[in-house]
Amino acid sequence: MKPLSMTVALIALTLTVPASASALPIDPADQAALDAARAKWDEVGFINYSYKVSRTCFCPVEYTRWRNIQVEGGKPVKKRRNKAYREVNTVPKLFKQAQAALDDDSFSVAYDPTYGFPRRISSNPSFMIADEEVSYAVKKFGFPSD
Repeated sequence: MKPLSMTVALIALTLTVPASASALPIDPADQAALDAARAKWDEVGFINYSYKVSRTCFCPVEYTRWRNIQVEGGKPVKKRRNKAYREVNTVPKLFKQAQAALDDDSFSVAYDPTYGFPRRISSNPSFMIADEEVSYAVKKFGFPSD
């Protein structure tokens, strides 16, 4: 009978612990920083640009190498090898990842001081889950030569 009562107690304890801090509201200062950065990006209005991006995660190596991203007319130039980076293959998609990170248990976002796009996004969606952390880094932002 002891193992059964212990199991019931563990289940009850699990049900009373919040699954994530994401139920907490987003800090207004974090949202304001993201909104200001997005406004800066929208103001410059670039539709043709390029950058390098990498991901840090518990993933296969093809998901963590630096990749060149090129955007023309606001759309990513399709390259088969960039398939693993489709969620961050434009600046608006980088902003989408940054917005999602604001809901996580732990996150940090650094914005480019000139153009506003996210330069670094690090997130840990839940302290209660191992190995789901992810970070993105952006470097060598520029404009494709004609």
